[in-house]
Amino acid sequence: MKRNVQSVTIDPDDKFFYCGTTTGDILKINFETKLLVVYGPQKNRFTLGVETVREMKGRLLVGAGNGEMAIVDSTALEKRKLASCNLHGSIRSMDIRGNGHQIYCGTSENNVYRINIETAELSPDLLKTCHGSAVNDVMFPKNESSLFATVGKGDVRIWQTGNGKELRRIEVPNITCNAVAFSPDGMSIVTAWNDGKLRAYLPESGRLIYEVPHAHHLDATAVVITECNRKIISGGAEGAIRVWNIDLSNLKKPTVSLLATMKEHKCKITAIKLRKNMQQCATASEDGTCIIWDLERFTRSQMVMANSLFQCLVWNIDENQIVTSGTDRKICYWEALDGSLIRQMDGSMSGSVNGMAISNDGSKYYTGGDDKLVKVWDYDGGIVTAVGSGHSDQILKLALSPDNESMVSVSRDGAIAIWTI
Repeated sequence: MKRNVQSVTIDPDDKFFYCGTTTGDILKINFETKLLVVYGPQKNRFTLGVETVREMKGRLLVGAGNGEMAIVDSTALEKRKLASCNLHGSIRSMDIRGNGHQIYCGTSENNVYRINIETAELSPDLLKTCHGSAVNDVMFPKNESSLFATVGKGDVRIWQTGNGKELRRIEVPNITCNAVAFSPDGMSIVTAWNDGKLRAYLPESGRLIYEVPHAHHLDATAVVITECNRKIISGGAEGAIRVWNIDLSNLKKPTVSLLATMKEHKCKITAIKLRKNMQQCATASEDGTCIIWDLERFTRSQMVMANSLFQCLVWNIDENQIVTSGTDRKICYWEALDGSLIRQMDGSMSGSVNGMAISNDGSKYYTGGDDKLVKVWDYDGGIVTAVGSGHSDQILKLALSPDNESMVSVSRDGAIAIWTI
């Protein structure tokens, strides 16, 4: 039988080395003669292959593709395990701490576990976790800086800002969440998904409060909630902006009804930003336009155009200007009243600018994009005052804490970076 070796370890005496294979067994090979001594287990091999193997005091630590971590005898290599436990995701790496009383395991689901192997039963403790794929959005509650939410493929997660600890995970398998918004009172999280639905959850328990089926014909890509908690504004991949009314007469099960559809964008909606008076909102789209909408008459108030796929925008402190950016790498200041271009600057030397956030006093704003850098800009001067480097892939979104002391950036590789301002 042909075997592909995935991992190798050598015993301390340099007499044998052990190879974990894709077929779920382990090969024990003499180091001097290069001859196969034994292989096993003969039956009931490890499911989805042996991803990693480590030798420790006559025993083998085996990490399998199905998340099983087992301790086996290195002499016979039989499936009779001395101890085992199951982790979330295939085990990609394993390290031994100290004299072998603890081991650390890293999995394909971006989880790091600590396991005490001196006890009779292996009980893994989850030390660190993160998204296993791109993080599509990040958001702080309105008046709470100690936690924030992120969304990605199959789940919504709530994190503690100070230590990066995961507080709550809401899982919806096999679909991707594109956007998240906290209600101003902090009592619900509204999310937009690639099956076209909007779903609202309780932050503390993760219980589903309500969902809006067929909210958009294609993906639901952006969402915000008005100050009164009575309206949701969502955007879709087909370019439609939809305003929804939330009926809170039954608090246990609110109902959502469509108020209006505003359809002038031709492509995916990438961002929605509300004015403080909740009477207007600005939307960015990949069709090269940003539109300011009247939320009382549900009509267009103003539109700006550029040769770009807009990815982000913010209102300035006086809300008489909007700042936009996108794939053309330009940061543009626009007059909200007549849509005229006020200023244009290079936001990046390479790649799109995907995320933008502005400080409470309006003196600074922050950008991140394909160049993997977080930049701090002086609003009036239009110059970069600081640069943060830490991401290894494209930054997708930024969020600034309400107290302006922390900022969170998320990237395509699943990383979440928490910055001190």
